[in-house]
Formats: sequence, structure tokens, C-alpha cells
Amino acid sequence: MKRCLLTLLAVMALGLMQAQIKPIVLGDSHAMVKVKGGQKYILLPVQESEDIAGIAVVGEGNNMVQRLNVKLAIDRVDYFVPYELKGADLLDITFHGDRRQKGAVSEFVCWREMKYSDTFDTTNRERFRPVYHHTPLYGWMNDPNGMFYKDGVWHLYYQYNPYGSQWENMTWGHSTSAHV
Repeated sequence: MKRCLLTLLAVMALGLMQAQIKPIVLGDSHAMVKVKGGQKYILLPVQESEDIAGIAVVGEGNNMVQRLNVKLAIDRVDYFVPYELKGADLLDITFHGDRRQKGAVSEFVCWREMKYSDTFDTTNRERFRPVYHHTPLYGWMNDPNGMFYKDGVWHLYYQYNPYGSQWENMTWGHSTSAHV
């Protein structure tokens, strides 16, 4: 019985080690993550009090797919944001700010907490989230633009940062509603 338990614990530990994302550390402020194939999302751990890390998403043929800025977690995780891995082979990450104050890049909590997932839980648990006003499922929303009604559907476009809670990574968000 004891031997079975030890074997089970060893297998579980091996599974956890394989699931953990291992960075390739290239310097005091530079690391890379080889993307595991067949995964839909990588969940990026965010720490609001940290400096922005620049992430160059590299795809087939070493072509850059996208560039984004995320406050990757150094000491603790405040929340996660999903990045859809379609076309991504490698994440080339540069940390900005004073690294001498933060410790070795290889020890940052983001590597232990970064995860692959086929889904992202968008259940809102925020205490002060508006009930009657539009907000995106996650991320930061700027002022609405392009509000219109067409063929029985209300449309709302807005500037949007899906990777943080401040102005950065500007993209367009779009929401629709058939309700009045």
C-alpha cells in the first residue's frame, strides 16, 4: 500500500513538472517560452504593481505574429489573461524596469503560474462590477465608440486592452444585443 502511494505521488509530481512552463533564460531581463503544440490558450499571470514586459509572439518561419505588453507576475498573481496561441511557436519576453531589485528572471512566479488551457473562465466575481453597464468579460475598456442599431440588433464598439487593466495593447472590442 505504501509503495503504491509513493508511486502515485511520484507520477503526480512528474505530471506537475511536465505541466509547468520552463523558460529559456537568455539574460537578466530576457527569456523565451517554446509554445507547446495543440494548446488553445496560454494563461498569462498578471501582477498589477509590476512594470510591463514586452512579448513578441513568433510563429512559423520565425515571423512575428503579434507584439503585446503584459505586466507579468514577479512575486504574486493578481489575475490571469488568456492569449490565444493560434499561429504561435515561441514567446520572446523582455522584462523592463530594474531587474536588480526583483531577483533572477528564472525565479519569477509567472513561470510557475503560467498555464496552457483549452478554455478560459469568464465568470465575473468582481465585487464592484457594474450590473447595468456594459463591460467586457475581462481586460480594460475605454470609452464606447460606434454605437448603432441595425436590423433588430444593437452594436457597441469600444477600444479594448485584453491583456491588462490600463491603456495598452489597443484593439477593438465589439458587443451586440437584441434586447432593448
